[in-house]
Amino acid sequence: MTFTPVQSPEPPSFKPLINAPIVESSGSSLVEHHLVPQVSVLAPFHLLHILPGRLSTLNRIHLVAVSPNQPYQDADILAKAFTEKGLWLANKPSAKTPFNCIESFNSQVSLHSVTLTLACPDDQLETALSLLVDIWSTDSFSDLDIAKLRRQLALDKHINAFNGNEIEKLWAEKILGQTHPYNGALNNEAQQKTLTHQSLEKIAHQAGIQSQWHLIIERDASIEPQQKTVIAAQMKRLPVPSSFSEPKLDSFKPYGKTLYVIDAPGSVQTQVRLGYHLPLQAHSSDSGQIDSTFSCELLSRWLGRSFSGRLYYDLRERRGLTYGIYGRCFDNPMATILKYYGSTQLQHTGAFIKGILDHLQLAQTELAEDDEVKALADYYQNQFNLMFDDPAHRTARYIQLLSKQQDWQAIVNQQAQWQRLNSLTLQQAAQQVFHAPPVMVIRGDLDKIKPDLQEKLPDWHIVTP
Repeated sequence: MTFTPVQSPEPPSFKPLINAPIVESSGSSLVEHHLVPQVSVLAPFHLLHILPGRLSTLNRIHLVAVSPNQPYQDADILAKAFTEKGLWLANKPSAKTPFNCIESFNSQVSLHSVTLTLACPDDQLETALSLLVDIWSTDSFSDLDIAKLRRQLALDKHINAFNGNEIEKLWAEKILGQTHPYNGALNNEAQQKTLTHQSLEKIAHQAGIQSQWHLIIERDASIEPQQKTVIAAQMKRLPVPSSFSEPKLDSFKPYGKTLYVIDAPGSVQTQVRLGYHLPLQAHSSDSGQIDSTFSCELLSRWLGRSFSGRLYYDLRERRGLTYGIYGRCFDNPMATILKYYGSTQLQHTGAFIKGILDHLQLAQTELAEDDEVKALADYYQNQFNLMFDDPAHRTARYIQLLSKQQDWQAIVNQQAQWQRLNSLTLQQAAQQVFHAPPVMVIRGDLDKIKPDLQEKLPDWHIVTP
């Protein structure tokens, strides 16, 4: 096999195209005041949020449970159970069920939030809320086909294995650390195989008692006092919060120049996962450090934002080493993770990985040109505008804030940081994060790619877990 040689990293050019139309900037004003949520405290751990700016005459009603300091155990089982519950409700309407909007039922489950949603007219708001609260009742899942639920969980396991879940599992263990609570919250095979109505009820009960409760209603009109009283009474039927935990200290320690390889003999490509576990605490501006969340978002988009990111331009468009290389920031309450990911052919393995590492170094040593900084800031602003045009996206972002115990002001603050973006800020963020070797996990045919890795990464220690 002939391996691809290394080349020097090259950033993209953002010079205006000849004869291209001039597009005036729409501006980057801060979040408009009329889109700011109205928040009311109904009771301890029960909050009502009115989200203005809806696009239809229906109220989108979201009953949200959040657990900021600990993940929901068996969140994947909960997600499947709530989906099945929605199907059961749609197929088993009753006189008490708002049948004309029950088919709008949707559920979203993450490690720190559970969202149940209905879209109903004004006159059915209270009925819809009653239904959502009922789903959290003790015997809510007693009517589900538990054998079907077990089969679906087993099928998901096989699909994930086929889709490359093997490398994602090892990546999570390494980037989070083996003792991190996230690693034990999902994929409990023993629980999935032996799942019963009783064990499912126990999972849901634990989720309920560790939750704070938020009712989010997308509507432009405020809630009348009498209606608010009815809503507060309905919310009192939810599980009583009693199992809050203190935030766990982040004990992650980096591994130095260690390359973890999943040996996959016969594979025709090498999968690469590379990134950083950022500190959770936010740095104040007085310390001279950049907030970890902002650094994570900034660096993921600068280097990894698909077609216009540095890695995609250089390693795909210029050198043809991959079909795609992307960056993403995972900003969760208990871990902030910066991740770059892509795949390459066997003969490109060393050059591809070395190319990524070279760009991490280049970002620290050379200032970006003003045109590149402007393109990055415009990309963020356009993504931000799209979020406000899509109520579902905007609500999901708001729920993410609630799970981190933040409010809408956090979005305003981040947008202000992007407005002040310059090349020095970019370089400072890169130096703050990229100064240490990244955590790196790859999957490929080790016998074939090891000589190339040893040649191009001579100071990296290769380990097969």
